[in-house]
Amino acid sequence: MFDFSFVNAGIGDYILLFFKLYFFVLGLIAISYTIYLIPKFTYRLIKKPDIKSIFLILFLILFSIFNITRNILIITSFFVLVLYSVNFIISSYSAILLKIKEKSDKTKKPMNSDTKNFSSTDYDYPVISILFPLKNESKIICNSIDKVFEIDYPLDKINIVVIDDHSTDNTLEVLNSYSKKEKITILENDQEPGKASSLNKALQYINTEFVLILDADHYMSKDFLKKGIQFFNDKDVALVQGMNTIRNGKRSLISKLVEIEYNGLQQVFYYTRNAALFLGSGGLFRCESLRSTGNFNNDIPTEDWEMSYRLHQKGYKIIFCNKISTFELAPEKIKDFLKQRYRWMRGTWTGVKVQFSNIIKSTNIENSKRFEILSLAFVPIILFGNFLLFFFYSFSCIKIISFPIDLKIILLFHIPFYIFNILGLIFAKNIKSLPFILFIPYQYLLYSLSDFEAMIDEWVFNNKFKGLKADRSSINLVE
Repeated sequence: MFDFSFVNAGIGDYILLFFKLYFFVLGLIAISYTIYLIPKFTYRLIKKPDIKSIFLILFLILFSIFNITRNILIITSFFVLVLYSVNFIISSYSAILLKIKEKSDKTKKPMNSDTKNFSSTDYDYPVISILFPLKNESKIICNSIDKVFEIDYPLDKINIVVIDDHSTDNTLEVLNSYSKKEKITILENDQEPGKASSLNKALQYINTEFVLILDADHYMSKDFLKKGIQFFNDKDVALVQGMNTIRNGKRSLISKLVEIEYNGLQQVFYYTRNAALFLGSGGLFRCESLRSTGNFNNDIPTEDWEMSYRLHQKGYKIIFCNKISTFELAPEKIKDFLKQRYRWMRGTWTGVKVQFSNIIKSTNIENSKRFEILSLAFVPIILFGNFLLFFFYSFSCIKIISFPIDLKIILLFHIPFYIFNILGLIFAKNIKSLPFILFIPYQYLLYSLSDFEAMIDEWVFNNKFKGLKADRSSINLVE
């Protein structure tokens, strides 16, 4: 199965053997998860049988069995990996250039903003509503609200609104008790369950010019509002999105890997994008612009991305600001991670179906931004290709099938992936996490497993999925 006869082996041979074993194990995980999904898919097919579902599943099976069609699938997946790597190279190169430029000019103005001195005591700060949509967050929400009262912004210019989305624990009881000591507004979502529905309920209630949306486990950097609000001097800016930072990375291997992933995405990828997106939390909106696009879509699990697409189509600007942050809790268990990423990928697949043609046709989106938006929409395809490569590679290791691509070539196109994540850690000054870089493909494989299931559910079975937020009641609060 593996060649261990390294009589005159060099360091390169041992590295290659290591990755051969590593990718084989990753492939075994992909195979195991596929076997795990077979009963679930069978149940869904029996529950909702149709010719389309049967045809597509048989097509995928037959396409994988025959050597020629399987090789086409593998080579196509590898081509997707190459595009993925090119994207990492461009992002990494752009991020380095931006960092060099920032260091050479420490007085540089934030992009697309007016650097008016907002620390001035005579400045009339606008009133901002802070929305916390939540479900079953009794252990977390009070700590997050406490953090609001610690920020550097006039507290009389802040309205805290908590929207309970049909909680089944004691969340409402905890909130009512908290409201006796601090001024907060508590709303109950009496409409269809879902984060989008809860936000729509709150937007009917508030009348402030600006609104900040935070998940129940998020709290802001102290200068978040002061720095974020300055971008709205530009009347075309509809949203300022801050960085999302993981605060429980030391709790488990999964949360550590998510922390590394976020470092790369926030410090390198989103940092270099022209077409920024709302990331679900840490988004500061101009209410007028938000309302002009219509309600959040409760039929799409990732209502944040879908709303971003609509804002871009309206011609509004979305700013990603790397000078402000929110701090959040990452999943600490594999099952919670898979559940979270299933929702993300299901929402992305759905959002593509709903908004793809609108993004293509919109005359308000510059072509460079259109390309970036579409490239983000194709993330599920990239992950699915990653899944297929590991899946078939493991079969080739045990001589069941032949693999048409040399491992050295696959490794070559994984290098930008590692560089991207290493840069993210360096920029985040998180050097201690560098040894965990090796496990990042494991995390992305898990991500691709959820993507695979989400793709089948969305495109084959067309199962309805409501955009319900996963609760974090099992995660220990980290100060």
